[in-house]
Amino acid sequence: MNGQACIRGMRLTVRRVLEVLAVYPDRAELRREYPELEDDDVAPAPRLRRLQARRSGGTTRGGMIALLLDQGLPRALPSFSATRDGMWSTSELGFSHATDRDILDLARAQSGVCVTCNADFHAMLALADASGPSVIRIRIEGLRAEQVATLLTTVWPRIAADLEVGAVVSITAQSVRVRRLPLGGGDRE
Repeated sequence: MNGQACIRGMRLTVRRVLEVLAVYPDRAELRREYPELEDDDVAPAPRLRRLQARRSGGTTRGGMIALLLDQGLPRALPSFSATRDGMWSTSELGFSHATDRDILDLARAQSGVCVTCNADFHAMLALADASGPSVIRIRIEGLRAEQVATLLTTVWPRIAADLEVGAVVSITAQSVRVRRLPLGGGDRE
C-alpha cells in the first residue's frame, strides 16, 4: 500500500496498526474492532513505535542512516557507529517470519537501509525498477558481529552518499560494487 509495510500481506499497514494501538490500548477492544489481527500482528508494535520515534524527521541526519539487519546477520553491531539513527534487527522487530517484500517495505517506510546476505532483495528491486530502499548485501559467509562492524566501517565512506539517494551495494572479500537505484543506471566499483 503505497510502499508501506503491511501486516501479513493484508491491506492493513504497520503504520495503521500503530495508530490503532494508540486509540485502542485495550487489546479486547482492539480485537472487536479489528478481528483479523492476531497476537503476532501487534506483538512487534512497541518496538516499531520506538523505531518510528527515533526516526522522526527526515531520511538522514548528517549522513547518518538507520540500518535494518536481516536474519543471517548478527542482531547488533556494537562497534559500528556510523548510524546515529539506529540499528535494528528484523528479529528484534518481530519480523523473523516476514517475507522479503515485507522487510523491504519496512526499510522503505523507515527510510532505512536493509543489510542482508540475501540476493533476493537486489533482484526484487531490479524487477520492480524501484528507487528504494537501499540494500547492502554482504557476500561473505560466517562473519561475527565485530567482523561485520569492521567491514561496514571500512566501506562506509565509499557507499554512504549512494545509500542516501538509493543504491544496492554488494560486498565480497575482494570488492565493493555500488549500483544506484533504479537499476537502469550505471554502477561503479
